Amino acid sequence: MPTIWCANSSAHDDKTKMGQKPNFPKGQRRLNHNLATFLTNISSLSFTENDYLCTPCYQRSMEKFNEMYISISSPPAMETDEPRPTRTAATTALSNIATLNSFDMLLSDRNESSDISDDEIMDIEFRVNRENSLALLNKFFSLVGLSSVRDIRNQNILRQKVNLGIILIRKAAEELYTENQEKEEIIKSNNKSDITINDANELVTNFQLLVNMSDYPEQIRLLTLVPKAWGRVKTSTFFGCTDHQARYGIYLRDADQVLSYPIDCRGNLPFDPFIEQTVFNFYHTDEISKVM
Repeated sequence: MPTIWCANSSAHDDKTKMGQKPNFPKGQRRLNHNLATFLTNISSLSFTENDYLCTPCYQRSMEKFNEMYISISSPPAMETDEPRPTRTAATTALSNIATLNSFDMLLSDRNESSDISDDEIMDIEFRVNRENSLALLNKFFSLVGLSSVRDIRNQNILRQKVNLGIILIRKAAEELYTENQEKEEIIKSNNKSDITINDANELVTNFQLLVNMSDYPEQIRLLTLVPKAWGRVKTSTFFGCTDHQARYGIYLRDADQVLSYPIDCRGNLPFDPFIEQTVFNFYHTDEISKVM
């Protein structure tokens, strides 16, 4: 069984896990969901429920968590050894609110009793998730040199800023290319900046559906629209087509014959049964002379 080390590595910078006598402490106390969320919010590390802490780190973390919990709770009554409320959703939401410094705003109208309705819990969690998302976006904007967003009511401006930030990241990634290869073209047109991630996913899904519903030659014709970086294996896996269709579609794409129909080179092919039956019925009608 592998050794489980303490997940709070920042508290043991001078310790080592290697060598004959490693002095890095082992994890002995497993984190619960509330404590893992609390430690993630107050530190630069990421903690989950599967992480373990050494006993000193666990005790210090619990002391900080209890102090923060008491600071946002109602005025303290008699001290007791009873366990804390077992409503995970409420306690998790309250611990997250503590990290956003918005306890007074969200809890000012709450009673001193510990009963919190489900609607209030959902409202708190919605506000917390929205505040966390806004804080994350503002951190992202600061990294790419964009101004932060305070008013989220104008979704068009927010979406344009996100798209601009993604373009800047893609530009920075392309600068790392050392080979003399063609760089991927970046869409800069303003009329396409309003496309959201959900819209793009829906367009791709509908295109997959169109390929699956088309007949054999039409599928090859549509496969000429796949990106230039895609090969036969990825194309056939993504669309669920045959290797021959993927290979033929890529061949037409590379030959600058996008949306061209494939050419059947099998020689003289039999008539379509429908055409054959139509000709047969024409020459066997009473209105047509038998000599004809």
